[in-house]
Amino acid sequence: MEIMSEICDSNNCYGCALCVGICPVKAVSMVLEHGFWHPRINYDKCVKCMKCTNCCPGNDNGSIRRLGLIHHCFATYSKDDKMHFNSASGGLCSEISRQFIKRGGFVAGSWFNPDKQIVEHTIVDNINDLDLLKGSKYVQSNIETIYTELSLRLKQQEGLFIGMPCQVMAIKRYSSELRLEGKLYTIDLICHGGASPECFKEHTNMIMQGPTYKISFRGGVNDCYLCLYDANNTLTYRGSMFSDPYFNCFMEHTIFRPQCYECVYAGAERVGDLTIGDFWGLDKSYLPRTGGNGINVVIINNHRGNNIFNYALGLLNTVERPLTEAIAGNDTLRKPTKKPLEYDDFWAKIESEGFIKALDYYSNNEWDNRVKQCIKETREYKVSENIFKITCNIKIYTIKKFSDKKKIWIYSAGKGARILSDILEENNIKFMGYIDKNWKNIDKIQDKRVISINHIDVKESYVIVALMRYAPDIIEELKDKGFENEQICTIVSE
Repeated sequence: MEIMSEICDSNNCYGCALCVGICPVKAVSMVLEHGFWHPRINYDKCVKCMKCTNCCPGNDNGSIRRLGLIHHCFATYSKDDKMHFNSASGGLCSEISRQFIKRGGFVAGSWFNPDKQIVEHTIVDNINDLDLLKGSKYVQSNIETIYTELSLRLKQQEGLFIGMPCQVMAIKRYSSELRLEGKLYTIDLICHGGASPECFKEHTNMIMQGPTYKISFRGGVNDCYLCLYDANNTLTYRGSMFSDPYFNCFMEHTIFRPQCYECVYAGAERVGDLTIGDFWGLDKSYLPRTGGNGINVVIINNHRGNNIFNYALGLLNTVERPLTEAIAGNDTLRKPTKKPLEYDDFWAKIESEGFIKALDYYSNNEWDNRVKQCIKETREYKVSENIFKITCNIKIYTIKKFSDKKKIWIYSAGKGARILSDILEENNIKFMGYIDKNWKNIDKIQDKRVISINHIDVKESYVIVALMRYAPDIIEELKDKGFENEQICTIVSE
């Protein structure tokens, strides 16, 4: 077996695996080479039909653009507070996926496969399984395994594919080749680049010293942290986008595949029916406040995109915005990610010695020092969170005594408040909403208000200050507003 150089120049390869799906004799497979997924051909099986070469997006970059006519651009997020909080951004993909499955369809998206220890695409047709697809995975997904199942499924039902633009293009070409394009809907994600699966695998293997069960990068209380979970689904490692070496390299754009820096899919002309991402640069005065969670940008590129957006429209807080606002806040809606100056040298070192040694070489043993610090902070974080949960449960009896007499409010809409709200719900204790001193107006997250302290009726209220760290200034603020000691319950972990 040899690397298949004839399919396309390796520097033009997106790793989309269309060549695998389109091959009539299953002679092509994807392997990790030079840090990324590349096609390999088995010449014992190959019949030289040239389908792989003719369909390859890497061979006709000039004809890829101008596929989507932009109609509308919206800022949006889910009205479901929990879904919004636990999603990478506004929860839009989750809401659309739920509605798509309810209508009898299936959804294809990326997940971390613990058996293979890789990020790959899978197909889901049960709402209960959608959590597998939730959250961003900042690792390029392998999609070779879904082509065959996709072709069988599309003959029976409609499908929604969510992925990077290059993957969307590949899937669209595949469905068109099979004359099943009428059954396929697509969402392309605003993408900075496909990060190296090989670097990620080396990184996580060294940290975990054994298999990883689950990963997350975005959403929930650990938003913007790389979190690794063991076979017991226990958080083992937690490193922020600044402290974790892999996550930091992703943010610095140094571990993307070469073609990403010349990506023909970057720009405002898109390949998916819908385009979804973070709405950076949004004037947030046009939407109700979101409790600090993200907001999606969605670009409707054609009538099919408009249809699937409408499936979830009633479940979203939405406002139409100028496309120019979205373009101004998202670099890759204008042009491809810029290749870092150190990229070539860094990758030469990675190829010769591996990701960890290359990082150490350029940053004075940074990998080892950073990972040790992240592990130490993970232990402290878990202790702090456990103490907080224990304290919440201890205070439940006291809170229950006031639940029938007073309107219960939780001060802050941060991590502590989210943990406490779950515990209150488990104990059937209703609360009005969240207080945040930065709120100027009365806003709403689903049925829970997020308001300023100035809008609270002091005599009728009981406030739970739920914080991971003690903040005496908040207690003083409440007392200045007229709250008595017995109207304030303080829950902190330290």
